[in-house]
Amino acid sequence: MVLVHPIGGDVQAYRELAERMSADVRVLAIESPMLHDAPAPHSIDSLAVQYADALRETPIEGTLVLGGWSLGGLIAAAMAQVLGERCDGIVFVDSFSTAAEEVTDPLHAAALILAGELGLKTSIIHDHAFGTSAPDRLLEAGKHFKRLPEGTSMQDLEKRLTVLSTHLRIWRTHQAAVIDVPALYLGAGECHAAGGFVSTRVMEQVAIPDCNHHTILRTPQQALIAEHLCHFIDSLRGPI
Repeated sequence: MVLVHPIGGDVQAYRELAERMSADVRVLAIESPMLHDAPAPHSIDSLAVQYADALRETPIEGTLVLGGWSLGGLIAAAMAQVLGERCDGIVFVDSFSTAAEEVTDPLHAAALILAGELGLKTSIIHDHAFGTSAPDRLLEAGKHFKRLPEGTSMQDLEKRLTVLSTHLRIWRTHQAAVIDVPALYLGAGECHAAGGFVSTRVMEQVAIPDCNHHTILRTPQQALIAEHLCHFIDSLRGPI
């Protein structure tokens, strides 16, 4: 199973989930090259081609399932189009085919999204007690509530915000393709009509209770998600 990074670009959210998967499921994760100073992508489709090319150079045997949380699921679906028959299935973890409403300040919107991912109240972005700008407030609040790694600098935070705002921009211009492989949609609380994705094949939809978009990959939801993922992969493998 190959999991694609969410909108923030890193793959830390998948670490504990990977540890909960069956021993016979190899889990790989794709991190955004932008976190390592690669040029910004022009589109979701260009990212899909880049990541699919990288997968072709990676020794992978047997069933190949692509997936991801949030934007990661959308990129995985685009990768499936590039890989064709080599992709056996797709997993969406509270993903959406289209971005939210248009934003006038991408950096501010990125700060709000990152605050949610860090488990901070988004109102902190507007709290002048934590600084004079959205990045300042996010950095200070992240340190104060111990939601950012120790030693995180403003340069580190600005890089994450740049990655996030870039992904938000290319998400807004992307037209999701019709899904033509088996798919599993795991929705936070409810399935949101499978995130707006359209499929010509069976798409199983499962509601993950007691969570929201930002907490769906935390404990105790991880155990339930891992169980559904393993069952889905086993169904694609067929009888032994």
